[in-house]
Amino acid sequence: MRIFASDSTLEFFNQEGSPQKADKSFNQWAMMVKRFKRRNLLLLMHVPSSYLVIFYGIKKPAKNKSKDLITQLMREFYRSKMINETVINQLVSDDELSFHSIPTKKITRYLETRYEDLVSSFNDFISDFDRFDQDTYLQSDLIDEMNWFEGIHYQRKQADSFFMMLEENYPDVYANTDAIEIKTKLLLDNYNVERHFIVDPDMSLHDLHRLLQIGYQYTDSYVHSFYTLDDTGEVLDEISNLFEWEDYVYSTPRGIENETTIGEVFEEVSQFMYVYNFDADWRILITPIKKHTNINMRLPHCSHSFSEAPHETLESEEDYDFYLEFIEHMVHPLLRHYFEMNLSFDLSAINNLIEKEMYR
Repeated sequence: MRIFASDSTLEFFNQEGSPQKADKSFNQWAMMVKRFKRRNLLLLMHVPSSYLVIFYGIKKPAKNKSKDLITQLMREFYRSKMINETVINQLVSDDELSFHSIPTKKITRYLETRYEDLVSSFNDFISDFDRFDQDTYLQSDLIDEMNWFEGIHYQRKQADSFFMMLEENYPDVYANTDAIEIKTKLLLDNYNVERHFIVDPDMSLHDLHRLLQIGYQYTDSYVHSFYTLDDTGEVLDEISNLFEWEDYVYSTPRGIENETTIGEVFEEVSQFMYVYNFDADWRILITPIKKHTNINMRLPHCSHSFSEAPHETLESEEDYDFYLEFIEHMVHPLLRHYFEMNLSFDLSAINNLIEKEMYR
C-alpha cells in the first residue's frame, strides 16, 4: 500500500516521504490531515479512481504506531464494504506500507476542494442551531455518511470507479462470505408487499435503513427508527439515531444504528421492525429466512420482490385505496399508464439501484 501525503501530514504521522511517482497500480492512496471543530480529520483518497474516505477524530499516533493506525482505519473501511478478510490482508499490510510526498499539485487541489466542500456542508447544516451539540453530528472515527456523500457526488461510476477496479484486481473480493437472507414485509391489511435481501450479518442497521429505502422506493424524506419485538410482536426496545431538541425530533448521521448489526439483533430477538414516516406509520417487519455460507456475490442483494409499495407521501393504507380507485375509475384509459405501477419493484431494477447507491 503506497501512501502519498502532504508535508504536514507526513509530520503528523512521524514519517519521511521519499520521492515517488504515481503509476497505474491499484493500491495507491493520497492523504491529508486537517483540523476540523478542534479535532483531526483525515482525508484519504484512492489515487486511480479519486474515491474519498473520511476519518474524523483521530489522535496523533506515537512514532512507532503510525502504520498501525493507518492499517486499522483501512481495515475498518474495507470491512464496512463487506470484503472478505483474505483480500483485506492482501490490501492492507504493515510490511508493504510506504510513505511518499504527493507527486502532483492536482491531487493536493482535489483534497483541498473536498475539504472545503465538507466544511461548507457542515456549516449549512449547523447554521440554524445556535445551541446544537456539534459532536452529535460528528461523533465517530469513521463517518460513513460523509463518505457516502462524497462517493455519490464525486465518484465516477465507470470502468475506472473504485469498486470496479477493486473487483478487477481482486476477483475473489466477495468470495467465501457468510450471509443471512432476511424477509422484509410492509405491514398492510389488504396488500402483500415484500422484499427479501441477502445481507452480511455484520451490516449495520443504518445501512439496512438505506437498503430498505431503495427496496421500497422511498427517498429518505422522513425520520425512521428500528424496534426490537418479542415473539408476540410487542415492542421491546428502540434502536435509532434520533434525538430531541427543543420539542423537535432530528436524525443524526451517526448513532446507535451505526453501531448495531443485523446479526447482533437476531442474537437477541427473532424479529424486529422498521418504522418510516411517523405520521403515516409505515411499518416493515424484518425476520430471518436462512443462513448462507461461502457465497460469492456482492452484498447486499435483493433475492425476491413482490408488489409495489404505496408512495411514501400517502398517509395511510386508506389513502392508497383511494389512489388505486381513482386510477381505475376516474382516469381516462389513454392516460392511465401515467399513474400505474412502473415496475420499480422489479428485482433487476432494485438491484441496479443497490449497485448505484450502495456499491459506491
